[in-house]
Amino acid sequence: MIDLTKIDAAPTCRISLKRERYPYFLPLPVSGEGTGDIESISSYLSRQAEQISEGAFGYLTRLQASMLPDGSVKPLHPRYSHTLNGYNLLAVRAAQSVSMASEGKIDGRFLTLTPIEFLCDYHAHGVLRESMVWCPLCWHEDNEKGRSPYQRLYWTLQQTRVCAIHRIKLQDSCTVCGAEKNIFGWFPRLHVCDKCGRVLFHDKPSSQDENFTSHELWLSHAVYALIHKVTKNRIIITSDVVSNALTRILETQKITVLEFSKLVQCDTRMLRRLINKEKRPYLPSILDICYRLDIPPDKLFFDRDILTCSENWKTHPREKYIDMSKLTKRKRTDLLKALQSALTTSATIPIRVSHIASRFNIRTSTIRYNFPEEYSILTARRSAWEKTVWRNQHQARLEKLVEGIFSLARVGVYPSERKLRDLNYMLPSDLRREDVKHLLGAFQDVYKSLWPGGD
Repeated sequence: MIDLTKIDAAPTCRISLKRERYPYFLPLPVSGEGTGDIESISSYLSRQAEQISEGAFGYLTRLQASMLPDGSVKPLHPRYSHTLNGYNLLAVRAAQSVSMASEGKIDGRFLTLTPIEFLCDYHAHGVLRESMVWCPLCWHEDNEKGRSPYQRLYWTLQQTRVCAIHRIKLQDSCTVCGAEKNIFGWFPRLHVCDKCGRVLFHDKPSSQDENFTSHELWLSHAVYALIHKVTKNRIIITSDVVSNALTRILETQKITVLEFSKLVQCDTRMLRRLINKEKRPYLPSILDICYRLDIPPDKLFFDRDILTCSENWKTHPREKYIDMSKLTKRKRTDLLKALQSALTTSATIPIRVSHIASRFNIRTSTIRYNFPEEYSILTARRSAWEKTVWRNQHQARLEKLVEGIFSLARVGVYPSERKLRDLNYMLPSDLRREDVKHLLGAFQDVYKSLWPGGD
């Protein structure tokens, strides 16, 4: 038993509060700097937020407000958080904030796709992912080396589906609850599932993770090598690199653009516009051209000698980039459920396919390519309904026109367009239709003999 009466009272003291502010931006080194495994800026910002126990979105907003005091910084919407790794205004401001906060020790541009901006179109269509993918073996090695598992920049591209180091398929959902992981979410710990809290790199790769094609493996290695070349040598690709590379091929092989397009089964007009610098390159099509030429893009763009031979060029059918969509497994499943629900619903007004596409933040072409059967049924049903509605509206419009003409004629008024419009018999938009004009003109020719002066 402890006798509390024999314990001396604790001496009182005054606690002094230090006014020195805790550093908001910590000197964390960039993981994988100078290699193809370089960290993405969304991952780096998440690790910074994790160190100070703050949400990722709140941390980024405060960092930009302190580093970019121009008053134009707005909170980042979660829907567009994946674009931090791209080259738009959000990525530029995030990169500037990191560079300024590190006092120039970190070049934030190389944590984004800014170095390869001129290899992509303006809006990065078919390039950036909307949710995270990861290699559990890479994250397991990060944990063994004593560093926090981080997201590689080359994982953020849709063309990357296989780990370039371990040659296993990248995972895109938790194996326990099936939840996806946001690229830049509220919870800053990247390697923990936001739904069930499971550590994602504890999942051992299964036999399904090795189920990938040689084309997917080639694309993943090509993107990895391109990121490696750019980050290691600190290269910012210029706008004429694609044109110069294709021109060297034509000069080396001594062929024309038409002959070249026939050999690799590519669109002649697209190639000519790329060579003449009239078209902004589209990364999926550039990678497809490199695959047909049997040469990685980093070798094509940066090597003086073109290490490709026309005997090895591939001539498979033209790529439609169906697989270059943003549909993850979960989004594909949810989208299929929505389409099947629309097919089984007996609504008076058929659902538009475009409304379903906007709900999932995709294009209607994505639905047409991935679900052609459901797309054709829904569009045919909507088209048949619209034809019926248009036919009924057309008949009602002409009946109202004839009623208005007879009403004016009975009281001795010439049926002019102005009278029909002022008395609300017809709308101005209806009077501009060709069928209404012809029918009204026929009646006016009859009544001109009765009203010679006309209106």
